[in-house]
Amino acid sequence: MEENFQETYDHDSVFSEFSEDTFNSEIPNVELNEGKIEKNAIGQIRKRTIVCNRKGFPDKNLNGLNKRNRISQRCNCEFRVRASLNSSNRLWYLISVQLEHNHSMVSGIFRKFMSEERTIPIEVQERILLLRRSGCNGIKREFDSNDFVKKLEHLKSQDNEFCYEVLIDPETNEFRQAIWMFPEQRINYCRFYDVVIFDNTYKTNRFGMPFGIFTEVNNYGQIFLTDEDQAIIKAVDLIFQLHGIKYALCLWHLMKNVVKNLNGILEFKWVEFIKFFYQCINNYDENDFLEKWEQLKTNYPSTIKYLRKMDKNLTRWTPCYNKQIFMADMSTTQRGESMNSLMKGYMDATTSLMNFLKAFESALEQRKEDADLAKFCGDNKVISLLTASPYEKQALELLTKYALMKTQEQLSQCMSYKSEKINSNDNEISFCIERF
Repeated sequence: MEENFQETYDHDSVFSEFSEDTFNSEIPNVELNEGKIEKNAIGQIRKRTIVCNRKGFPDKNLNGLNKRNRISQRCNCEFRVRASLNSSNRLWYLISVQLEHNHSMVSGIFRKFMSEERTIPIEVQERILLLRRSGCNGIKREFDSNDFVKKLEHLKSQDNEFCYEVLIDPETNEFRQAIWMFPEQRINYCRFYDVVIFDNTYKTNRFGMPFGIFTEVNNYGQIFLTDEDQAIIKAVDLIFQLHGIKYALCLWHLMKNVVKNLNGILEFKWVEFIKFFYQCINNYDENDFLEKWEQLKTNYPSTIKYLRKMDKNLTRWTPCYNKQIFMADMSTTQRGESMNSLMKGYMDATTSLMNFLKAFESALEQRKEDADLAKFCGDNKVISLLTASPYEKQALELLTKYALMKTQEQLSQCMSYKSEKINSNDNEISFCIERF
């Protein structure tokens, strides 16, 4: 409902501050912008409007698939505060106020993603530059393993949900390895442990220690996915097999070893072999797979030695033996590799143990920040409809942003096909579907 007011303000900036302070105090998690401005003949502002930043509609994508259909916050919100300047007494009068929003407010924990919160005040910028010119840089210090263990103990004392294990060599008293989980990681493991990916970094740090990351997907633990490491295989069989969890080998690493060991042996027969090899492993029927697997050995006798070596872990990497297990559409440790790539942005081989732990905390915080930002965008931004199809309108109400964009792609592709009747009789009608 639009209301009329006769409040007065003696300065343009006072009116703007009043609008933002008053209405943001009543509804703190909404962002206001300056709207339409009207000027008189000599260029002085005589009318001003304060609007919600979600006013208006998203721009239509008129260039088809050549331009990305970006999501937008705008949903035609009608909130506004309008004022007029009295030329005789130079006072601002509120002439209309529309206080209702047609969208939900931003949750307090997501307010930091609003544009007005993502700027550094001028005075803070000036102080940063002053400290920089004064040589006040970050203090760099080296820490040993004792400080690292003390830090883990301190984290445990601060939060009992933090857990860690440290292995110290009993003879040399040398720090060997450590594993830890922050409380939010333990919560995530309870929610997403259906597919567990484990991958070590190919490079060790200056203490000769590799870095291993466990990455989980979904829930109801069923499978452990990693490369062909005998120590990992024994550990998984010892710990996880008792709980009915299977171990699967990464197909990417497996195919890498196949190329490495057989390409040179087969020479000109390689292309023919690898084509038949893919046909074999992509067979989801167990009997058909075993028949083609033996035929592969018969047709290419020079590969028998290596293929028999692969027989030892046949049930661990062949899709036909894992088809009944949910694997989140994964057959490789690619997600684990992506986590390694993420960590490279926070640490390297020269990072000390103490700085490593701090960098790890920063990486976790950034992942949480990214997840919060994705949820903020999902809750506060809309996607323009590409067609008048009722299916797309229904999808807008039911699907996530990502799923909706995929649905829009499919609907757009449908427009490129036509259906023609080619045959009909009393029992059936046949149609031919082809591209225009």
